[in-house]
Amino acid sequence: MRIKVYSKSITPRLQYTLDVVLKQLLGLDFQVISDFDLFKQDSSPKINYGLKRTSPSEVSIPAHSLLYESDIKEQEITIGKYLDLPVFFCFNLEESDFPFDLFAMTFYSISRYEEYLNFEKDSFGRFSAKGSLAYKNEFLHLPLVNLWAQKLGKLLLLKYPTLTISPKKYSFFPTYDIDHAWAYLHKGLLRTVGSSIKDIIRIDLRNLKNRALILANSKKDPYFTFNYLGDLRRKYNLKPIYFFLLANWGKYDMNNSLKSKSLKNLIREISNNYSVGIHPSYRSNIDTHLIQIEKERLEKITGQPISKSRQHFLILKFPETYRQLIKSGIREDYTMGYASEIGFRASIANSFYWYDLENESPTNLLIHPFQVMDVTLNQYLKLNPEDVFEAVSPIIENCKLVGGTFTTLWHNSSLTEEKNWSGWRVVYEQIIKTAL
Repeated sequence: MRIKVYSKSITPRLQYTLDVVLKQLLGLDFQVISDFDLFKQDSSPKINYGLKRTSPSEVSIPAHSLLYESDIKEQEITIGKYLDLPVFFCFNLEESDFPFDLFAMTFYSISRYEEYLNFEKDSFGRFSAKGSLAYKNEFLHLPLVNLWAQKLGKLLLLKYPTLTISPKKYSFFPTYDIDHAWAYLHKGLLRTVGSSIKDIIRIDLRNLKNRALILANSKKDPYFTFNYLGDLRRKYNLKPIYFFLLANWGKYDMNNSLKSKSLKNLIREISNNYSVGIHPSYRSNIDTHLIQIEKERLEKITGQPISKSRQHFLILKFPETYRQLIKSGIREDYTMGYASEIGFRASIANSFYWYDLENESPTNLLIHPFQVMDVTLNQYLKLNPEDVFEAVSPIIENCKLVGGTFTTLWHNSSLTEEKNWSGWRVVYEQIIKTAL
């Protein structure tokens, strides 16, 4: 059964938002009608997206101007509460079923509207979690878009019991960023010698000794944790995705040597068993043509087309980054999350297609948000292993509550059980068991 939605005009922003809320999250077909008389006469389930209710049976949602605009500007936003959940783009209308514009709020969140505006950048030029509307108003831990879509679905069923709603089902996806497959091995002669000299200058005898033992095959390289990851996959029947950094060496791109046969063999072995993607380099944010070059490197090694990516250092610049990914043949991106905080960057727990706000057009780039990263927990939030589960479990439960996808970002190098990562294997496995 098709829902009829009235709107005074039909815009790309409105069509896109309705597609996310009604079709993708609730599994409902819909049609937008701008003829008010035709809408009033229709006997189908109806949503009146406007200011005037036409009948008691329809669902009435007040319309803010956002979805009728075609520019990008500062929006006046005041956070309120309704049914114990945050809301914005509010209206004081007793006759509406929702005292706020649910669709405008959704669009503002998932389009990352605020990231197109002027903002204070962090040290890597990124939009900071602490600068976000969600963080400032303490709802970063909530998949707000999903929660309000659920409430809309319940209201539609109450008014139209014959409707069939098909909500999303919960899932869990572990993902891994492979910045360094080995800590000491396969770095190339010049880098290995240079690192040894630095150890001598710093009088770091422990690191010098470790390097010597590992290079002599007398000790295992600590970053090579892929056997352990394989054990986890088999034990819990996981379906992980591995993202490989294949950059030209630089200050922030210190992956293993591109000439290493061992690295190529590792990538081939993993790609034969798991899904893999490219980890576009830090430098690619400046020299954008490098994305295509690095992607082709991975394709040559694996013998497979590569369509997945996640930005190194999680650097996202709207709209440049996503446009460049599309141009390079990427169809799925996994960068949507914060480095400094856990939670829902776009206030949604499911994948969605990117909307190019400057071009006013939806795209075919599928965005897969992640909620929790190992480095966030350890280095940014500085949590002890015993405190991690308390921080992460509400995120998992919220994903389960709305039928979302809980996605983790981990590094092979954080599972070494050495130095400041001691005890984190237990933490990671506890997260996996809870997430399943």
